[in-house]
Amino acid sequence: MSKVRVSIVMSVYNSAKFLKKSILSVLNQTYKEFELIIINDGSTDSSVDIIKQFKDERIKLYENSQNKGLIYSLNKGISLSTGTYIARFDADDICSPDRILEQVNYLENNRDISIVGSNATLFLDTLPFIRKKVKVLKTSEEIKSELLFRNKLLFHPSIMLRRSIFQESTDYRYNPDHQMCEDFGLWQLLSTKYAMNVVQKPLLKYRISKTSITSNSRKKDALFTVSMKKVYSQGLKLFGIDHDQRELEIHTELSMVSRGTDAYFSLEQKSEWLNKIIKHNESIGVYESQSLKNICSEMFYLNCLRWGSYSEYRSSSFFRIVPKSWSDFSVNKFKLIIIRKINQLFR
Repeated sequence: MSKVRVSIVMSVYNSAKFLKKSILSVLNQTYKEFELIIINDGSTDSSVDIIKQFKDERIKLYENSQNKGLIYSLNKGISLSTGTYIARFDADDICSPDRILEQVNYLENNRDISIVGSNATLFLDTLPFIRKKVKVLKTSEEIKSELLFRNKLLFHPSIMLRRSIFQESTDYRYNPDHQMCEDFGLWQLLSTKYAMNVVQKPLLKYRISKTSITSNSRKKDALFTVSMKKVYSQGLKLFGIDHDQRELEIHTELSMVSRGTDAYFSLEQKSEWLNKIIKHNESIGVYESQSLKNICSEMFYLNCLRWGSYSEYRSSSFFRIVPKSWSDFSVNKFKLIIIRKINQLFR
C-alpha cells in the first residue's frame, strides 16, 4: 500500500442497511493515500460480513469486545491512526468523490487552519429526492464564537483535522461526559487554540433517518440536555467568565432554544447574561469582538422568536448590533412553527 496521508475513522454499530454505499464512497475517492479504520462496536447484524466483503488493503477492521459506544470507538480509532490527517465519517452517510482531496489540499494550503469541515447536502432516508443544501459562510473567528452557544456549522462526519493535535495532549479526545454531543464538546475545546473553517463545497451527503444516531438521540432529551450543559460549562470555564449555576441554566436554555418546550427564564434575564458575556470579552479578548456580538444578537433574536415578540427584540441592545425587520421576524416565526412540526416527525 502507498504511503498513508489520511486516516479515515468510522465507527460501526448495526449499520448494515447503509454500510456498503458508505464504504464504497470512501474507496472510490480520487485521493488514494488513505487508510479506512473501521471500529466494529459489537454489531449484531451483518455489518462485519459486509465489511469483510471488501478486499481492499486500505480497510483496517478492529473489533470491540462488546458495544462500548461511539465515544470510546472514536477515541480508539484516533489512537490507531497513522496518517498526517484524520478524517471523520459515519456509516450511513456518503462522501463526494473529491472529499478527501479537497480537504487535504485545503489544509496543505492553509497552514493556519487545523480543522476543516465542508458544506453538506441533507437528505431524507425515506424520501431521498427531498434534499437541502447547507452552506456555511462563516469565518474562522465566527465559527469559534458560535461554539460558545451551538455547533451548527461543523458537520461531524465532514471533519478533517491534523493528527498532531491529538499527539499534543491526551486531553484532546472525545469526552465520555458529552454523550450525543461529543463533537460539539471537542470542537469547542480545540477552538481555544486551533483555527477551524469550512470548505465551500458540498463534500458530504448527510442522511437523516429514524434509524440514524441523530434521530434516535432526540428521544433521549433529558440525557442530551445534561450532556449539553456539561459542554456549556466547559465553554464558559474556557472563556474564563465567572458564573453561578443559575447563569449556566440561563446559558443552556437560551442556547438550546430550538429544542426547548418551556421557558424558565425571561428575555430580560437572557439579555443581561448575554451583555455580561460581551462585556467580559471586551476585557480579555478571547473572541473577535464583532463576531461574538453578532452571535449574541442572533441567540437573543431566536429566543424572541421562540418565547417573545418582535417589539422585545426591537427595543433591545441586540437590535442595534444586527437590525432585523418585522416582516423578516414574522416570516421566521412561521418557519419556526413548520420546522418544529417537521422535527416531530423524526422523534
